[in-house]
Amino acid sequence: MNMRSLKPALLGSLLASVALPLHATSVYTDPVGAVVSELEPGLHVVSGLFVKEKQFQGALSGINGVTLSVSNGDLSAYGGGDYFVEVVSGDLEGLMMDIVSSTADSITVESRFSSLLGDIDSGDSIAIRQHQTLEDLFASADFGSAASAVAIFYDVEGNETQLVNNSPSGDWADAFSGVPANPVVRPGMGFALFLGEASSMTSVGSVKVGRSLVELNGDFAPNIVGTLNPASGLTLASSNLSEAITADQDVVVFLGVDGSETQVVYSSASGNFIDAITSENLDSSEIGPGSGVFVFSGDSIYWDVPAAY
Repeated sequence: MNMRSLKPALLGSLLASVALPLHATSVYTDPVGAVVSELEPGLHVVSGLFVKEKQFQGALSGINGVTLSVSNGDLSAYGGGDYFVEVVSGDLEGLMMDIVSSTADSITVESRFSSLLGDIDSGDSIAIRQHQTLEDLFASADFGSAASAVAIFYDVEGNETQLVNNSPSGDWADAFSGVPANPVVRPGMGFALFLGEASSMTSVGSVKVGRSLVELNGDFAPNIVGTLNPASGLTLASSNLSEAITADQDVVVFLGVDGSETQVVYSSASGNFIDAITSENLDSSEIGPGSGVFVFSGDSIYWDVPAAY
């Protein structure tokens, strides 16, 4: 795959607009926090900074396929796609999986995680949280009645959904069908946001501590990733992305304030992130708090996101 083909093939209209940086105006980080980021009109690549509080934590009593069982607590309320489970001890500590259904003593996760569950043992601890959503970060009602915002999400298979804020119900809605929608913002992931007028993003919740394994799509499908660090963000050198990127054609894409695109690859020969065109060392390039970058990988990978604390 020619990296120069990414711009017309995958980023499309995103690069026709201007990307603007986020500026945190207030931060309270430990053990819970809030960040208000002021955004000017234009294109932003944003991500959530916090997670919601734990609804359940306990030890696994058994694993059967993609169903995880516990012997304490009632898990019946945690199905339906709004919740995720995190492994908080054992070899796969930090792995986060969407829950598709639940019973009083078990949860079932999406089938794509089946190959990993053999590395999870009875006795390992799990925690369940509710996902943050687009509405949590940007309430549609805050924009008024005019269509002044467009949010672009990519699902776990790389499919794009565009949402606008001017549905008759006052909710975010699919830009084409008009059906109201409120997609989840998975930990460590983000979305693109066009703003026709100045706005702000409010991130509130618990600081994610410890290891986080974030699933990224393969087949060079677009992923938008953030930092999960409300205090300082990351640089490419400190991001651990060099451990996740698996092929010479994998690429990280920054969108500049002037709408420009910088494509970055990791050079295993030099041990540095470099500009894909000029070979300039870009190790110090920043993924700031609440912002994000595009990652295109040939293989499905798990990014071991550095812990905030």
